Amino acid sequence: GALPIVPAAKAVEASIGVTGWAWLAHLNQAAGQRLERSLRHHNAVTFDGLIQHLHRALCSGPNRAALAQRLSEKWTVGLIDESQDTDQQQLEISRAIFDRGTNPGRLILVGDPKQAIYGFRGGDLDAYLSARPTDDARVSDLATTYRSAHGLVVALNTLFGRTHAFGNPALVYPVATAAHQDADLPLPADGQGRLVAWVVPDEDTDAWRLAQPRRELAAGCTAAAIVDLLGRPMGAGEDVVNPSHVAVLTRTNLEARLVYDALRARGVPTVIRDDGDVMQSETASDLASILKAVLSPTHPGWRRAAMATRLFGYDSAMLAALSGADAEERLASFSEWGELWRRRGIAALMAGLESHSGATLRLARAPSGERHLTDLRHLAELLQAQEAEGQRTPEKLLQWFEGERMSDGRSSDERLRRLEEDGDAVQVVTVHRAKGLEFDFVYCPYLWSVMPDRSMSERLLVRGDDGWVLADGSQRDNREEHRTATAERLREDLRLAYVALTRARRRVTLLAGPLGYTRKSPLPPTSLDWLLRTDDHIDSLEDWYADTAIRKSSATGCEHGDTLSRLQGACPDAMTVSPPPSPDAAAWTGTDPRNTPLHARPAPVLDLQAWHLTSFSRLAHGRHEERERRDAPVETPAQTIDDALVGGTVPSDDAGTVVARDVASQTHDTGPTILIMDTDVPMATFARGAHAGNCGHELLEQWDFQEDTGALVNRGLQRHRLYSDEAVAALTQTLDDLKTTRLPSLNASLQTAASDTSLSEWEFLLPLGRAGITGPALSDMFARHARNGDERHYALDLAGLPGQALSGMLTGYIDRLVRVGNHWAVVDWKSNYLGPRYADYSRHAMWRCAAGQHYVLQIHLYLVALRRYLRLYAAGAPAMSGSLLFVRGVLPEASHGVLEITPPKGLLDDIDSLFVSTDRRGAA
Repeated sequence: GALPIVPAAKAVEASIGVTGWAWLAHLNQAAGQRLERSLRHHNAVTFDGLIQHLHRALCSGPNRAALAQRLSEKWTVGLIDESQDTDQQQLEISRAIFDRGTNPGRLILVGDPKQAIYGFRGGDLDAYLSARPTDDARVSDLATTYRSAHGLVVALNTLFGRTHAFGNPALVYPVATAAHQDADLPLPADGQGRLVAWVVPDEDTDAWRLAQPRRELAAGCTAAAIVDLLGRPMGAGEDVVNPSHVAVLTRTNLEARLVYDALRARGVPTVIRDDGDVMQSETASDLASILKAVLSPTHPGWRRAAMATRLFGYDSAMLAALSGADAEERLASFSEWGELWRRRGIAALMAGLESHSGATLRLARAPSGERHLTDLRHLAELLQAQEAEGQRTPEKLLQWFEGERMSDGRSSDERLRRLEEDGDAVQVVTVHRAKGLEFDFVYCPYLWSVMPDRSMSERLLVRGDDGWVLADGSQRDNREEHRTATAERLREDLRLAYVALTRARRRVTLLAGPLGYTRKSPLPPTSLDWLLRTDDHIDSLEDWYADTAIRKSSATGCEHGDTLSRLQGACPDAMTVSPPPSPDAAAWTGTDPRNTPLHARPAPVLDLQAWHLTSFSRLAHGRHEERERRDAPVETPAQTIDDALVGGTVPSDDAGTVVARDVASQTHDTGPTILIMDTDVPMATFARGAHAGNCGHELLEQWDFQEDTGALVNRGLQRHRLYSDEAVAALTQTLDDLKTTRLPSLNASLQTAASDTSLSEWEFLLPLGRAGITGPALSDMFARHARNGDERHYALDLAGLPGQALSGMLTGYIDRLVRVGNHWAVVDWKSNYLGPRYADYSRHAMWRCAAGQHYVLQIHLYLVALRRYLRLYAAGAPAMSGSLLFVRGVLPEASHGVLEITPPKGLLDDIDSLFVSTDRRGAA
């Protein structure tokens, strides 16, 4: 008899299995409760939680009727697109809101159950099917396809119109019609139909028996067929087939890589549409090795690992040859890169590595170089963003990078791999990613492939009476669960096959035959086996599965060829059945546009002598400078006005003579009161010349006329090495006075009108017209619109500017745009020295300086630019005036030191006509 220990051992074995499942059940409940507590504590909710909370509130909550009523009043109609991929909870939420008894028919479900391929994401086809027909539901079929040619639609109708083609009696295939006739989408004259089925002959079974050789053969045959197809005319008057017309659909990324390699080996430009995680890419692994070596340059192993990456391109022989001086040079390079990273950041490091290694050129020449270059740039962007956001040291940044590579990153869109250049390349894409896409020619060489499910032997996901149940697949008495779980997988695979075969516009090709028929380790029955079975009367996919598994293990009885031949007889013009092509085809002899040598087009002979990027300085003074020169000192104070000031009376502003305003008693609405100012300005002894002018302009550029002037002045003078106690006192007093200096046309102080520093150094570009711009033309314009003697004299001065037309672009920088409400003006700071006293900064003196240096023309050009800007971005806003603000002569609460110019509108219109008229944004 049996030893007494045997039953006890079996009992222990059984109890271990039960204990394991009990532990899993406990973990599932405990983890769920802990997650709920944590979410409540952090006042957070997951996306699944949003659905669950709303479902509870609408379907079982105490206020469910009132909530549903409020939601249905807010949203009167609900339309769910791709509804075949929803789940039971989402459908019940939608029905509770939109499909209520008081007002039914407001819920619209748009879906194709034949394309329900996202079960792994929670999509529940049974929920959709149960929601479809009800007594008051209206079902409309979208039976016309606007993608495929008529012949291809006929062939697909023949294939999927068979009994229970999708393994589900509730899923009926509606016969489709095509909007395109075959003549609309012609085929190459190669004797093949719209649906091509390659059937591996029985005598070739041995070559296709083992898994990896089988996959490689499928990739090789597909690549050979594509090489033969490329370059063929698609019909009379049609383009030839080029790589961008072709796609290969696979089940897995491994299969995609095999096809990619096979096509690249034959010279066919190819890209893989892969939205996987860039952190899991080979390039990320290479970059991690390089960064580690850069931070630890004395570690020889890490240095060699870095040099062995694609970025450096060292092979084993080159690494073995490294010794002595070469090794020392590599050590020095990695040390320098580490210092570069610490001093200037990851972007500078990446640029330095590229400059030294020439990686871009080397990778671009490699078969998959574009993929690696795209990933490398993507990773560099992620590292740079993280460095800037977290202020990370190189060591911390590398630690973050390594941590990200270890995580799955599935929730981060930033980590999704970007598509490399695919302008004219064969697309290799998995079926799941191809949903919604279309291509002229589609190859499906892996419909026979079965996705590996390593957990199938232990855990089975099956539908029970109360929903989905995780069952123990290791128990012998759970064979029924095995059959049920396998049938669910096959049904989704059949829907995947449908999605794959319906992506083509002109032709689709599939591979079939005795693939995986072997006595030792037969491939499990596949969706292709069911779709191409000979007996249409088998209703139960579960029963069929067991019988087919037995026949595949005997290495006989593949039904694919017989079924396809019979289907071909039903539509002989649309289908072709043939053996797969030999994988040993020659390489493609076409030209990859990306490898075509580029030749520069001969430059046309043009007269570009007068075409320049012209600044105001060059226009006014004959200098070709990028920026207008800072204000040069003018050593000619207006001594002729002294007598008028001493005499106590002066003419008005309009006569062009001196007006000085009484800062103690003036009200801005009354006429001017004369105050004789025989005192020195605060900046009487302040440094003069371009350097001092640059210092002052920089301070005013950064100042918002609110900040304390003391700190601003100290920083500026120290930076320009002009610091002294006298300079600090003079400049501080001047800036304090400048705060309340008045702009007459805006009736406001600078503190009010010039507080926006973003309007400092406002750059513009004005495109000159065909006639260009000349001194004589400007002189004529100013003379036509002159209103007084000063303006008439200035018009004569303009005639002395260059007579040769300047063409191209006029560029300039306006010191400050100022505004009060919707009224705008131009201010240009002038640090010119006109004399030591306030009286030296009279209007007459300022006009003489402005006319002599052509600041008057400068203001007119600035106002033309501002008017164009306002027409584009602030319609109706007026450009009031332009002010030359001589900062050495300003007084508080007055307009002293301000030369305000308000040109006639006609003059500005005439100047504007010298430039190209455009309504496009960015004209000024």
